[in-house]
Parts: sequence; structure tokens; C-alpha cells
Amino acid sequence: MHIPLACVEVGGGSIQTVLFRNGSVEMREGAHHPPDTTLAIAVPGIIGEGVVTEATNLGWRNTDPVTELGLRGPAAVVINDAEAAALGEAALRGITGPLVYIGIGTGIGGAVVRDGRVVRGNLFGHNALGYGNEFGSTRCRCGRIGCLETVAAGWALPDPIDAARFAYLASCVSGAIDRLALAQDGVVVIGGGIARRYPVLIDLVTSRLRRDVESSAAPDGAKSAAAWGVRAYYSKPTPHAQ
Repeated sequence: MHIPLACVEVGGGSIQTVLFRNGSVEMREGAHHPPDTTLAIAVPGIIGEGVVTEATNLGWRNTDPVTELGLRGPAAVVINDAEAAALGEAALRGITGPLVYIGIGTGIGGAVVRDGRVVRGNLFGHNALGYGNEFGSTRCRCGRIGCLETVAAGWALPDPIDAARFAYLASCVSGAIDRLALAQDGVVVIGGGIARRYPVLIDLVTSRLRRDVESSAAPDGAKSAAAWGVRAYYSKPTPHAQ
């Protein structure tokens, strides 16, 4: 049985709703919650009991996303967008992992999926992995020094990006993946607006990691695979391994 689901994905630059109902998929710009659907939300940042405790690229702190988005709610699911995208990439590939996802857009997010569950989320973007000032001395929007976001996020990148910056960007991204023990096997998927805009980034990261690196399997027109991950989460709401 198909569950009518409205999956709202909040990004740094745009919001999209993917509606799953009657076996069909419909994409709409903006945040929507039709009365015949269950609401689910994928949003950047740290999530706790349905509240966004911190999302630096949105300027949200201790924020109820339903209220902030002007939706009637309630939300059956509120999940980190990168975790949702990682679950969605696995679901769209018909695998349960291992899969390493890194989303490069306005911000940087990531997660590792094993056995159909997120075993580590909120990865890569911010300096919480003990890599010191490996990525420089610039202060990030989160307040830390030397986060990957300061050299790889959309807000930190020049436009256009020249060849030298692409090489440095790929080196930093592959280095962040290399340093995470949980990310040493399985397919690596790079998604997000920067990766869509500059597919050469996939090739550059592949050459440095020397392993399988793929672009997102999200359908054309979708912001990411997050909505498909939200659907998998909702149908079996046990995404974190114990």
C-alpha cells in the first residue's frame, strides 16, 4: 500500500516538496502539505525531537520547522537532509549499503549508511572530526575554525570556479572522506547543487580516492534523493543503527 506523503526538503537556497501518492511522484517548488498527505520534513542542521536545534546556513536555532515554513502540520518525520539523502541514494540504488554520502551545496552535509540505516550523520561539513585546521584558518558560519565548509560550501566558493580551485576542492573533499574510518568501504555518492552544476568534481574526487564515486541517483528535477530517503525512513522509522 502506498502511503500518501508530502516530503518537504529545505535547502539553503530553495525549498521543494515531493508528493508520493497513488503510486505517483509529483514535485512542487516551495513547502506544501496537501490535506490528503502525511507531512515529513528534511532540513539541514541538528535535529532533536522534531525541532531544529541548530542550522547555521538557515539561521535557525531551536526552531519548529512546521511553524517556520507556515505549514499546518504536524510533521510525522523531521530528519537531517543529508541523512535523508543518504538513505534515498541507497533506496534508489536498491542497496542497503555500505554507502557514503556527501552533499556539496550551500553547506556541506553527509552520512554513512549500512544495513539500510544511518550509522553516522552530520558528517564532513564542520570541524568535529578532529582534523584541526586542515582546511585553513577561516572562521566558519558555525563559529569553528577550519571547517570543510569554509573551502567547499557554496557560500565560500567563488563564481565561476577555476581549474585550480576545483583541484583544491576535490582534494579537500576526498581528504575528509579518507580520514573517516566509517567511510572506507562502499560506494561514495556526491550530491548537492555544486556537484550537479559541476559534474567534473565527481571525476576529480574519483581520481583521488581511487574507488567507486558516483553522482546522485535522484530523478531529474529533484533537489536531492532526500524525499526518497524520507519515504524509506517513514515506512521503516529505524534509520540509526544501535
